[in-house]
Amino acid sequence: MLLPMIILAIPIFDTLFAIVRRIAAHKSPFEPDVSHLHHRIHALGFSHRQTAFIIYTISLLLAAIAILSLSLSGKNSLILLVAAAVMVVIAAWRLGLFRVKTELDDNNNLVRRTKQC
Repeated sequence: MLLPMIILAIPIFDTLFAIVRRIAAHKSPFEPDVSHLHHRIHALGFSHRQTAFIIYTISLLLAAIAILSLSLSGKNSLILLVAAAVMVVIAAWRLGLFRVKTELDDNNNLVRRTKQC
């Protein structure tokens, strides 16, 4: 059960982070935005083709890690999977997938909005 989740980590985490960002900004989790992973990578200056290639490469690496973990002992497999999860979270953090922008409205009330590229 863990193997398919690791192979599909990019879309699963991208969706999870989008829902968390929207709820943190007091928006509907179903409201569209431009803060998904592919928008963030594209905003770094990569073309659409390069952005897709980067996401496919990350997914391929995660799949390789998942398959490699099957051949390791239980403890070593867990260490590898935890390290991969930490790397995914750090990369998401660096790309700003957790970032929530705060600002004041006209009445000086705190308004939280997700930062968009």
